[in-house]
Amino acid sequence: MKSYIDINNFHLGKYVSQEYLDKYSSTWFFFDKEDILESKNIFDSHKKVYSFLWEYSDDNYSIKIDEWKRAFKRNNIQIPSDINLYTRDCLFPRRKIYLDIIETDLTLSDELFKNVNIHNCGKHLAQLIVKENVNFSDLNFNFLDRIDSKDRFIEFIKILDLEDVCSIVLNGYHHRGELIKIIIHRKSNDIVNQSDMLLLDIFENTYVSKAFSWESE
Repeated sequence: MKSYIDINNFHLGKYVSQEYLDKYSSTWFFFDKEDILESKNIFDSHKKVYSFLWEYSDDNYSIKIDEWKRAFKRNNIQIPSDINLYTRDCLFPRRKIYLDIIETDLTLSDELFKNVNIHNCGKHLAQLIVKENVNFSDLNFNFLDRIDSKDRFIEFIKILDLEDVCSIVLNGYHHRGELIKIIIHRKSNDIVNQSDMLLLDIFENTYVSKAFSWESE
């Protein structure tokens, strides 16, 4: 397992203006499928996770079954009955989007998503690491109203302006086969040693999902 800081903001520079590049950076973890990347080894224990998973509606199902299966059921992720589950339906010109959001601690999040990566539903997964005092109602979901996927992603990144929102976690892969976790965070919130910098030649051979990028698929 290797970790780097994208100190020159090669990745975020494709999306946000200099104003935000001055505030945000990203840390990248490269690992094999057999590796176990635990959130508790990255973030302190006094954090919780909001996990966002989305799926398209499916005309092959009846409307009732389609609305019941939604995102987590569609990907066979079993959600405990005692955790907070929130749902949003996003109406898009081609299809309805089912967005499911769960609130968990770091340990349960790792357990639920241990088999999720960019090669399966991980490309539709985005996670917010927040302080324990953050409630679902504190989060602004106006970014979901954006039609363009790039605009939607940019507005989602700006949620880091909230003081108690710590990081955004996305999935990706390197073309040599490694999986990637990319953590977008404020520059003041170091995740790994500043000397571990992401080199351009490594960065150019990667793919990272954009959160909430439904019309681009």
